[in-house]
Amino acid sequence: MRVREATRSGSAAEATARRIEELILEGSLRPGEALLPERELAGRLGVSRPTLRQGVKLLEERGLLQSDAGGATLVGELGTSITDPLVALLAERPVEIIDDYLEFRATVERMASSLAAERANEVDRALLTACMERIDRAHIPADARDEAEADVDLHVAVYESSHNIVLLHIMRTLAGMLRTGVFYNRE
Repeated sequence: MRVREATRSGSAAEATARRIEELILEGSLRPGEALLPERELAGRLGVSRPTLRQGVKLLEERGLLQSDAGGATLVGELGTSITDPLVALLAERPVEIIDDYLEFRATVERMASSLAAERANEVDRALLTACMERIDRAHIPADARDEAEADVDLHVAVYESSHNIVLLHIMRTLAGMLRTGVFYNRE
């Protein structure tokens, strides 16, 4: 995880920003998740705290990171521009578009499952197992909301386990719709 203080292609702050961005894009840092405390993160990245601050500032300017009221630095929500027109379309013409949406999800989820079966590492498999156990626990009291949340978390874990960055971010963007769809399916 170390970042060299100086690189041929830019400043140490830019290299630090690129490394944090990679962690976000690969799914190691999720939207809404807080970064490690500054001292610990700088140590893990092998950079000074001022360099880390500059790198974080670059990512804040791009909207990838944001500060909360308590001063913590959080991973920002990634791209809603894909879902905005889709949400509007579903609201305006739900009967006509729902089959297309479900067909898209089925196709993408088959691909994600196939990739996850090939690429999942031990951390991914442990997360998938934990998601399945959570679904089982939520099923016992038959709480539709808990079951739906656990089910969506399983889907997101499969996307992450696919190790396909484009797939992961498109499906994370659609996760809100997925949460609603799974909830209504379970109801």
